Order: sequence, then C-alpha cells, then structure tokens
Amino acid sequence: DDDQDAPTKRKASPTATTTTPRTKKRRVTVPAVLRAKMHQTLLGDAWLSALTLLLSTSSSSSTAVSPAIHTAVLTFLPEHVISTMPNPIRLADYFTSTFHASSTTANVNTSTSSIHPMLALNGLFLLITQHGLEYPDFYARLYDLLTPRVFSAKRRTAFFRLLLKCLKSPLIPSYVEAAFIKRLLRRALVIPPGGCLFVLGLVGNL
Repeated sequence: DDDQDAPTKRKASPTATTTTPRTKKRRVTVPAVLRAKMHQTLLGDAWLSALTLLLSTSSSSSTAVSPAIHTAVLTFLPEHVISTMPNPIRLADYFTSTFHASSTTANVNTSTSSIHPMLALNGLFLLITQHGLEYPDFYARLYDLLTPRVFSAKRRTAFFRLLLKCLKSPLIPSYVEAAFIKRLLRRALVIPPGGCLFVLGLVGNL
C-alpha cells in the first residue's frame, strides 16, 4: 500500500529537456539609395540642377530656352514637386528669377512669356503659405500684374483664383486689400464687358 501511495517518478522525455538553439535574425540594412527620404533629396537636387541650367541658358541669347518650356516647368513645380521636396524653399530662387526676367520682357513678348509672372507668383504663394517663405514684395508684385492685358491672358482664370486666395488671406492688411479693390475697379472701366463683370463678381466676394 505504501508503494501505491508514493508518487510515481516519471521519466523526462528527451524532447522536454532539449532546447532548440535560437537563430539570430540578420539585420537587413537598406541601401541609402532605396530610402524614401534619400529619393526625395536626390529628386530635389536633380530639379535644382535642372532649374539652374535652365536659368543660365535663358540668360544667354545664343542658347535661349523656349518660353513654352518655362511655362511647363512653372505649371509642374507647384502641383507635383513642391510637396515632395524635403526643403522646397530652395525653389524660391527659380520662381523669383523667372518672375523678374519675365516682367522685364513682358512688354516685348506679349504671348507666352506674359503668363510667366502669374505662374511664378503661384509657386511663391504656396511657399509662403505652406512652407514659411518670407517674401515681403509678394503683394507689391501681385499688384503690378493687374494691368488691362492680364484680363485677356491665357491663364487669367488661374491668376484670378490666386488673386482671390491672396485677398481673402487673414494675413493681408485691410489697407492693402482696399488698394487692390480700387485698382480692380479702375481696370473695370477700360476692359471688355466680360472682364468687367468678372471684376465686379470678384470684388463682391471680398
């Protein structure tokens, strides 16, 4: 009876005592070229190099770049490049240089290059409102573009959309907004009737 009450000793199974060795996980290092941030940096550097070359060739009369190329670049940058660059403020030099160069030649080439200042200011507006760019002359440059010719430009709809955004900004002083309204109403006296109605609607929304 004592032998029956005594606990029976169980033989340990060999599988319970042996432990399988743990394999060390190899740390996979991703090359710098394959990282997303590195891609953005390289893309930004490539764009800056291309824009620098574009500006240098534009200043030379022998290798002048077609205005249509500037139009395509100025349209593409705000929509697809600014949001992907780690430091998009580096594009400000191209926008300002293009604006000043186009403003000086706008009286000569009234077809394509006249829209370059409007497109350049669109890029500058994004850099100012979304990325903290300081450009004190922005509203002065925008004010200078309100000529009778802008009401017949190809991209006038996009320009006046930008103008409405700027004038509705809470950062603009009231006296600056009043100056824009006064200039718009003066231009309404000398532009075609369609443009006059557009100006009245724009001023009414302010």
